[in-house]
Amino acid sequence: MHKTYAEATRATNVSLLHTDITPTQQENDNITRVLQTRIYRSSRPAGAFFFDTTSCKPAYHDQQCMIELKKQHPNVHACFALSDGPTRYLEVYVTSANDSNDIQRNGLTFPDAHLQVLPCKAINDQAKIINLKLSHLPMFTPNEVLEGLKTSLAVFGNVLDIGIATEKATGLFMGSGYAVLDIQTNSETPDVTYQQLSHQINWMESTTDVFRATWNNMPTWCRYYHKDGHTKFTCESSKARILCYSCHEQGHRSYECIRRNSSTVPNKKKTERLL
Repeated sequence: MHKTYAEATRATNVSLLHTDITPTQQENDNITRVLQTRIYRSSRPAGAFFFDTTSCKPAYHDQQCMIELKKQHPNVHACFALSDGPTRYLEVYVTSANDSNDIQRNGLTFPDAHLQVLPCKAINDQAKIINLKLSHLPMFTPNEVLEGLKTSLAVFGNVLDIGIATEKATGLFMGSGYAVLDIQTNSETPDVTYQQLSHQINWMESTTDVFRATWNNMPTWCRYYHKDGHTKFTCESSKARILCYSCHEQGHRSYECIRRNSSTVPNKKKTERLL
């Protein structure tokens, strides 16, 4: 089956802080891979385990995942099947007294998918998690990108994960990535304060090299000038390049044109009708 251009060029996010899946899947292999779940959210009540089941599809749907869970960990007493965008996962509850099969160590095995999923524990409900999308990263080696991002982002919060976007077929770095931060100040270190996140972030200690970050519910920012505090629609630098279709001058849009309804400006359509 032929792939579309978008499918063929789709990037794959690769964590630089964690080895999430080993070994790498090869075509038609039967090796059981190990996937370490990385889901950064709290649970209510506290103490849940999360299992990332995204890679189990289409071999397993949600109910089949739960059946495997109950078969391998019969003392689990509660479970939800949830999603976060394309990520599917199970939120699992088992008391330590009843955890006879050591759910954190042994995880959950899906034989038909040749996959063993290790869980992660829910984070503290006081945490404030920010998922950053990063762009215009310097085209360095992965290790250099990792060290640079750790230094650049540490002033904004506790760095939980850092990754880069790679081309799916070749694994080549594509200049963008992601980061996960906890911006909540730790009660154990009250003297540590974090700076407020901004759209443009200086690369390490450089005053000229920057990269860009976006996240949900971020403050207003300009998509033209990449500055905080205003939008592209109100940006003076952006408006300076706009051409008015009424008077053919730059700096404003046609509906804003003060000469649009002026009798001194000929109406092109009316003139054409008169002729």
